[in-house]
Amino acid sequence: MRTRLIAAIAAVVLAVVGTTALIAYVRGADARALEGTRTVDVLVATQPIPKNTPAASLVGTVAAKELPEMAVLPDRVTSLDQLAGQVAITDLLPGEQLVRARFADPATARSKDQGGLPEGMQEVTVLLEPQRALGGHIAAGDTVGVALSFQPPVREYNTHLRMQKVLVTRVQAAPMPAKDEKAADDGPAPMPTGELLVTLAVTAPDAERVIFAAENGKLWLTNEPLTANESGTSIVAPGSVY
Repeated sequence: MRTRLIAAIAAVVLAVVGTTALIAYVRGADARALEGTRTVDVLVATQPIPKNTPAASLVGTVAAKELPEMAVLPDRVTSLDQLAGQVAITDLLPGEQLVRARFADPATARSKDQGGLPEGMQEVTVLLEPQRALGGHIAAGDTVGVALSFQPPVREYNTHLRMQKVLVTRVQAAPMPAKDEKAADDGPAPMPTGELLVTLAVTAPDAERVIFAAENGKLWLTNEPLTANESGTSIVAPGSVY
């Protein structure tokens, strides 16, 4: 009896030691994998987060994680303070990175639930080259600034960030090519393969401006989250650039 008891205790001790050693090895492997790679912190979901969950309720359902910089999504969230007063506008899965575009104030979220278009707004779609649409890193739910740029003979050279925090309701684009497995881990991200159709929610007067610029000039989109400072803009012309 005593021999069997001692054997059982020894088995338990060995199991605990083995588990501890395995955890230490895995953590060490993660550290070795990140060695020499520039990393940044980002919040990720640790369990499913339903749509319309308030950001204030995310404590305990998200955690900070260190990721290689090339794997981090644009507009990442590093603190729940960045989402104060907002709610999730889509379901989030465990392991998914938190980005500002997936959250909005409750009024905007409700309007999106009612068809994707805020009340009183209308949609207009423009065809843009990747460099004029944030390199293709743009998705429905993002908010953008819209700059209009003209040159003769339409009018004198000038550019103006005319519209602020415009809601993107739809993006259609060719998929990005897969990254070459032989490329360096810290190499550049794949380039978009073609133009993008970007649909914006705008007022009637702004719809006119967007169409006129698309027909007679150029449009540029800026990444403009709801917390962006939009003050200080003006019409920029050759004489005022400097």
